[in-house]
Amino acid sequence: MRKLTTRQSKIVQEINTHQSLTGKELSILLNCSVRTIQNEIMAINRSHKIIESSNKGYTLNTSAYEAIYQSSKYPQKDNEALKILLFSNSSIHIYDLADQLYVSITTLEKHLKTYQDILKEYSLSIIRNKGYLHIEGNEIYKRQLIKNLIINETQGSFINIESFSPYFDNIELSKTKSFLEKIIHDHDYSIDRVYANTLTVSLSVALYRMQTHHYIDSEIIYQCTKNSIEYKIATKILEYYKEKYQLTPTKNDIQYISSLIIGQIKPNDTVTNPIDSLLDTDFIQNIHNILKSAFRHYMLDIDFSDNIYSFSMHVDGLIKRSKAMQPAYNYAVRSLKSDHPFIYEVAVYIANNIKKAYNIQINDSEIGFICIYIGSLVENAIYRTQIYCFFLCENYHQVKQYLYNKLRKILPDTIQLIQGTFENLQNQSVDLVITTDNIVHLPIPVIEVSPFLTLADIDKINKVISNLTGLY
Repeated sequence: MRKLTTRQSKIVQEINTHQSLTGKELSILLNCSVRTIQNEIMAINRSHKIIESSNKGYTLNTSAYEAIYQSSKYPQKDNEALKILLFSNSSIHIYDLADQLYVSITTLEKHLKTYQDILKEYSLSIIRNKGYLHIEGNEIYKRQLIKNLIINETQGSFINIESFSPYFDNIELSKTKSFLEKIIHDHDYSIDRVYANTLTVSLSVALYRMQTHHYIDSEIIYQCTKNSIEYKIATKILEYYKEKYQLTPTKNDIQYISSLIIGQIKPNDTVTNPIDSLLDTDFIQNIHNILKSAFRHYMLDIDFSDNIYSFSMHVDGLIKRSKAMQPAYNYAVRSLKSDHPFIYEVAVYIANNIKKAYNIQINDSEIGFICIYIGSLVENAIYRTQIYCFFLCENYHQVKQYLYNKLRKILPDTIQLIQGTFENLQNQSVDLVITTDNIVHLPIPVIEVSPFLTLADIDKINKVISNLTGLY
């Protein structure tokens, strides 16, 4: 859709402000002829169709006027004014903001009221002074709010870093991400892809704010020592961007960038820095006890000894991110809730115990990561406890394949179903036999079923499987 010229925008703004204006009144306000006003309104309506005329003058078609939101730069209408105020380098007059958004003052006022609860969460507020608006509060919280608004709006394409580009005019996100990963790698550390995009967006918000002279003048809650790897990486990052964008970051800005990196990176050399040397023994034992308690509560017989160090590393990062108020984002959490409700319930139970033990807050996304860990443990447990079942059906050849297919549908994933003859069975190492035939004796459970596989047959099968594995 064609953008309005300055004069055309002014015409729309004046009609919006006064509700109704004649051509003569508009010509006086804009210091031009009535003919010029008529030509400009025709030009506006050719692409926008928002101005209506009658014998009383010109008015706005409100629904068409506000529908122009669809051509706005950002994807979400409800938070549009909030983002503009947050990204602005100076106060904005309410009429100019309404004009920029193609909405009436009444509609804008409604949106501004809805922002009160959002801003309160971040200890921020909208200040008005003679019609001018700006957001007042701690710079750290402004950056957090900007990042969260952007990430929430782009969750559908979060894996693509370029989906965030419309929010940052002067920052090339792909290059920023590559540079960030290089600096981390130069310090012999790495960052997982799922964390890299979040960190790139967080860093881009900080750089964008500093470009408009918004620096941090208060102490960061989570302080890193100058010898910490996070502080060293943050220093290198700001040394580069200080020259590139002519920035003058404060010591607090270095600490802020350090806090963004906390809990996001891991050492490449696990020989020089083995996981068990990076974590306190008591901490690992605490995490071990939390997992053991959860699996006992849900009656899961799972051996997690091979995974305790990697999970403890994840929880250590989670705790650091929580204390630095920089949680990781995982938008697979919604599908995890619906597709794997039991695993998600176990993850919530574990998350609550971690919260109590370390006095932290854990958001849904972080629970999603725990869910993935627990899911993999359960999958491994299922694989280790897989049962080999032999299906024998020699007396009813005409229904053999039908029965085999039906058994495959009703048996759980833990069952590996094999079929063959009695001679094949004698050479197989199996845990269970399901058959339509009479077998005198075997040293393993044998379930005799009818050729029709009745509900009673299925019940017998489930009971035997329950005795063979602790998972079902």
